Amino acid sequence: MSSAQQRILTQRDRMGLALPLAKAGIAVTVAMAGLMVGYIPSAAGFGSTPGLQLPWRFGQARNVSGFTYGSAQQLCDGVRTTHTGLEAYAIDFGLNFEEVDAAAYGTVRDEGYTSLGGYYMWIQHGQIQTYYGHLSAYSVSVGTVVYKGQPIATSGNSGPPGTGAHIHFRATTGGTGAFNGTAYMPEPMGGLGPPGYTGWQNYGCSLDITTTFISTPPNQQVNVNSTQSSTTDVFIRGGDGGAWHSPTDSSGLPNGWETLGGTIQGTPVGVGTAAGARIDAYALGQDDSVWHDIWITGTWYGWNRPATNHTSGSSETEEVTATRALDGTIDLFIRGVSGDGWHAKTDGGGEIVSWESIGGTLKGAPVGSWDWQRSRLDVYAIGMNDQVFHDIFWASSGSWSGWLTTLNPQASGQSESEMVTSARRSDGTMDLFLRSSNGNPLHSVTDSGGNPGPWLSLGGTIKGTPWGQWSGSNLRVYAVGLGDGLFVQTWNGSAWSGWVQGSGITA
Repeated sequence: MSSAQQRILTQRDRMGLALPLAKAGIAVTVAMAGLMVGYIPSAAGFGSTPGLQLPWRFGQARNVSGFTYGSAQQLCDGVRTTHTGLEAYAIDFGLNFEEVDAAAYGTVRDEGYTSLGGYYMWIQHGQIQTYYGHLSAYSVSVGTVVYKGQPIATSGNSGPPGTGAHIHFRATTGGTGAFNGTAYMPEPMGGLGPPGYTGWQNYGCSLDITTTFISTPPNQQVNVNSTQSSTTDVFIRGGDGGAWHSPTDSSGLPNGWETLGGTIQGTPVGVGTAAGARIDAYALGQDDSVWHDIWITGTWYGWNRPATNHTSGSSETEEVTATRALDGTIDLFIRGVSGDGWHAKTDGGGEIVSWESIGGTLKGAPVGSWDWQRSRLDVYAIGMNDQVFHDIFWASSGSWSGWLTTLNPQASGQSESEMVTSARRSDGTMDLFLRSSNGNPLHSVTDSGGNPGPWLSLGGTIKGTPWGQWSGSNLRVYAVGLGDGLFVQTWNGSAWSGWVQGSGITA
C-alpha cells in the first residue's frame, strides 16, 4: 500500500457528512447489484430531504398575501395568526388564478376539498410533503410523478368566501396524509433571499405583504470526469443527498452506478489521470468546505477535508469544479461567500496547497481548462448580467488577465447557480456549454483566444448546465432532463446523435 493510500485510509469517514449508506446501517439492496436498476432518487440537487422551490413559474415575482405565517406564540399586528400547529410554517402567496408549480420532485398522493382550504393537492417528496390550497383547477392527478417546477394546478379562491385568489403553501415532515405530520420550515428554498431577507419564520404578517420573492429554477447538475484521456466518468448528487459515480460504456452511457457516500451540496466533480489509474473527486460538504476522495485501481478511499480550505458561497446548488494539469496537479474553483471567484491549487496528491480570489461577482462556480501545453488556463463564469465572462491565467507570467466579457453574448438561464462549462480541443479551441433562459442546452466553439462563436441549441429542455467531454474523436455532452433522467448526446465530427437517456438511475 502506498503512503498516499495509507493517508487516505487514516482519514476516511472523517468527512463532516453522513457516512456512506451501507456504513450508516441503511439497507441499499439495489446498490449491491452495481447497476442502480429501479433506484429512483428524489432529486440530484437536494437529496431525500429536498431543497424546495417556490410554487410558481420560474423567473416571476410574487408577494406574501395577507395574514399568513405564525406559530401559536407569534402575534401579527397584535392578533394571533390562525396558522398554527400543522400550519405553523404556512405562507399564502398572491397568485391570482395562475399556474402553481411543484416545489420538488415527488408523487401526488391526494387531491380533495375542504370548507376551510378549498380544493387542495398534497405531494410526497421523500421525507418532506407539500400542500397547495385554494386551487381552482388541477393539471395532474393522484399518482402522477412530478418534477420540480412542473405545473400542477391553478390557484384560486375556493374555500371560505371573500378571501381572494391566492395559494396556500405549507410543508410538513412525517405526514401520511394531507392533514397530519409535523410542520416544517422550508429552508433552504430556491428563490428566497430578497434584500434584507431574515428567514422564512419572519414573514407573513399583514405588514409583510409587500415582500417579494422570485421563483428561481433548480440547477440539477451532472459533472463529467475532466481529464485529457479518452475515458469518461459521470458524477451526480443522488436522492439520498450523497455523491454518486458511474463509468461509461463505449457509447458514453453510464455503466454501473456506485455511491461515494456523504451528504453534499451541489454536484461532485472528478478529475482523472491520463492513464486512467486514479480519479480525484471533490464535493462541497454541509460546512460549505471542499472535501476530497480518491479512487485508485478500483477502490474509493473515503472523504476527507483538506487542511487548507475556503468557504463556498451559500446556495442550494453550490458547486466545486476541477481540471487537471499535465504535471498532475489540480486546479479547483468555487464561488466564494461574497460572490467572487476563488481558485485553489493542489499538489500531485490532490491536496489543496493554496487559495486565491480571482475577483468578479459571479452567479455560479467558475470552470477552468488548461491547454495541452500548460501555457494558459482559460476560466469561464456567468456574471450578474447572465452573460459569459472569461479570465486567463498565463503560466509564463504567473498572472491572471482579469474578467472580460466575451464576444457573441448569450444569456444564461436564471438559476441560483448558473455555470458555463468547457471542454478543451487538441487545437487549443474549446467547446462551451450553458443552459439558456428558455432551459435549452446551448453549445459554442471558441476561437484560439477563447471567445465563443455562434451559440447553437442542442435541443431539449434541461435542468442545470450541460457538461461536455471529448472521448477520442467524439464529443459527449451530458445533462439532466426535466424528469430528472441523465441524458447523453454525441458529436461524431459531422453530426449530433440526439439525446439518449442512460439507464439505471435518475438524477
